[in-house]
Amino acid sequence: MKSNKLARAALAALLILSLALAGCGYNPESVMTIGGEAVPAGRWLYLQMSAVSEAVTELDDVTVNGLDVLEHDIDGVSARDWVRDKTIESCKRYSFIENEFERLGLAYETSELDSMKYSTQYTWDYYGIKDIYEQNGISYDSFFAVYLNRMKETKVLEKLFSEGGELAISPEDKQTYFNENFAQYEYFKLPENDASGFNMLENHPTEVRELASRMLEKAESDGIRAAYLELYSEALTLAQDTETVVDEESAASAVSSSTISEALGYSEPLVSAVLATDINNCSTVEADNTIYIFRRTALPSDSTVETYDDSIVAAIAEQPFEDYIAEGVASLEVVPDEKALAYYSPDKVVFPQQ
Repeated sequence: MKSNKLARAALAALLILSLALAGCGYNPESVMTIGGEAVPAGRWLYLQMSAVSEAVTELDDVTVNGLDVLEHDIDGVSARDWVRDKTIESCKRYSFIENEFERLGLAYETSELDSMKYSTQYTWDYYGIKDIYEQNGISYDSFFAVYLNRMKETKVLEKLFSEGGELAISPEDKQTYFNENFAQYEYFKLPENDASGFNMLENHPTEVRELASRMLEKAESDGIRAAYLELYSEALTLAQDTETVVDEESAASAVSSSTISEALGYSEPLVSAVLATDINNCSTVEADNTIYIFRRTALPSDSTVETYDDSIVAAIAEQPFEDYIAEGVASLEVVPDEKALAYYSPDKVVFPQQ
């Protein structure tokens, strides 16, 4: 009898040990289901790492160092809960876009996929991200999957809002947007930094603004190019702390003419200043950490709605598309695996060494 008790005790101890050892090998492949489909751990880890990085930017008025961010509150909730909610929302968005891409019958050509794989593999291997992502449990395949999903998002928007789409933007709305948000300007800009690498506007504010004022006067009387040729050497001398001469050759590259719009990626202060200036009039604006001296000109004949159709559609559709996604993700059921989520805690995120 005693031997049987000892045998049962030994068996129980062995079972407990085997369970403990099994626990050491716990490495869940997914963390939840969304709309009935499993969310792979690699996707969660990538989007969670992005959420932690975003949390740092949300606390830009607080000095944080790496995961110290998790000890703060964001928008009235703990940063850990904020990161979790943000990551879940990103996973839901990912799933919705995948579903829409399939529903709309969209696809990539093999050549397009090969091109994206080449560029992302190059980024992975040569831009110093491979090590930090792998330290966070994120493989290249997970990295590429999220990148591809973001490219699919662009395709979905274009399909929905372009001509013939379910939410197509009318030609009249596109023309109105073009008329109100596109302009042409001839310009040059002052050097952004001085020889020591400091911003000119911050380090030499009085001299830079006084010089820009004289450049504007010259531009108004004799044109943008004349202002550059006569006065830009002073800007270079101030920036480089050595006398520099400009000539027609340097003017050819420094004085440019461009079609400008926020839809084309130009900054809001610059675009607003150009749009607020009458055609053939000159002005200056502090934007993009420097000063622009410019003259607004008439749009060239080849600048039309058709020329910039994709950019116009993307700009007009930006908020309606966000609303469309929000409505779509709201119906997706999330079933979390709390044990897996605890295992992949944001406290385990590894930051690059500073």
